[in-house]
Amino acid sequence: MKQEIIRRSECGVKQCDLVKEFGLSKTTIFTILTNKDAIKSAKVAKGVSKLFNEKHRSSIHKEMERLLAIWIKDRQVKGDVTTQDIICHKAKIIYDDLKKNVPGSSSNQDNEEEFKASRG
Repeated sequence: MKQEIIRRSECGVKQCDLVKEFGLSKTTIFTILTNKDAIKSAKVAKGVSKLFNEKHRSSIHKEMERLLAIWIKDRQVKGDVTTQDIICHKAKIIYDDLKKNVPGSSSNQDNEEEFKASRG
């Protein structure tokens, strides 16, 4: 998420718009942008084979994130409790639903990477 905030800022998105888009405080956005050089040059932790590269994300992942963000905002408006476990579960449900509706995609394909709702 920090990389995305930095990227959007470099594309000209104002800090106040980033605050609204990501649901973070002004201070958090400011801190991320202040430390952008360190964040950009972050090394992969020992034991991690690669950093997730946004370019390798499918359109299904992007749509799932968009729908999940809408769902989370809706729950916030209603005042519902939304834990990390609930969000991960909903992300998996949305992804599976999108996968079923995409022509030519099958959950049984061998070369297809399975979606895992990350906690970080």
